[in-house]
Amino acid sequence: MKELELAKTLVAQSKYEEANQILERLLTSGMENDELFYLKGMIALRAKSYESALMYFEKAISENKKAEYYRMKGMTHFELFETEDAIEEFEKSLEIDKENHITNFFMALCLMMKDDPDASKYLTKAREIDQKKTNVLLSNFYSLFIKKDPKISEERKLNIERKILGKRDQK
Repeated sequence: MKELELAKTLVAQSKYEEANQILERLLTSGMENDELFYLKGMIALRAKSYESALMYFEKAISENKKAEYYRMKGMTHFELFETEDAIEEFEKSLEIDKENHITNFFMALCLMMKDDPDASKYLTKAREIDQKKTNVLLSNFYSLFIKKDPKISEERKLNIERKILGKRDQK
């Protein structure tokens, strides 16, 4: 179990290759448990190996139905723009832990993509849980997906920025 804890620490430090070597050794020795599969899923997701990530998260879930496992499986679907599948996983995660700002935030994004009015409910909930961290998520989302999009007019970007980042006119 010491090795599994070390692998967890290495994943948290973004030292994925080192962590993966330990996890592969553990798998080869016959060890299989939800945490090991979850960590393998995290490494696969970071490497954008989505099929592997989904497989490992599903294995983790089959061993132990934790909210974070469903959330990360949902995140994998989100990165693949598989909105319906992502929503399904985020719903399962929220059934276990309604008080996670990250899950609520990404559920809101998925619903926004579908023009579902319930999106605001989840965004509001995320802000109620942790306003500061939710605002950071919103800011990052804006910077990565909206600010650099040449198809969105500058006026529209400004309106979105005001809306999601809470900025006011600077006149």
